[in-house]
Amino acid sequence: MLTVALIACSDGSSEVDQAESDGRLRVVTTVSPITSLVENIGGTRIRLEGIIPEGLNSHTYEPAPSVARLITEADLIVLNGLFLEEPALNMAEANKKDEAVIL
Repeated sequence: MLTVALIACSDGSSEVDQAESDGRLRVVTTVSPITSLVENIGGTRIRLEGIIPEGLNSHTYEPAPSVARLITEADLIVLNGLFLEEPALNMAEANKKDEAVIL
């Protein structure tokens, strides 16, 4: 599913977006296990930012305002789901660009 999302996002990139990111997808993830998984799948085709540092409780984590900027630039936002990261999901939904995908 993640691979499909990465491919789907790459097809819709404009020339301006590709120039800004050297043709790589901008991906934002939450917890470090998801960050590692996405890094292994995306490799050098993506620019990856994890927003919840390793060791912090993702259930109670409150994203800093600077995280909103990362989200506004993301092509793909990957979360754990299952209502475990509500603050991060709420921030992603409020700040993502229209064409960005939340997975």
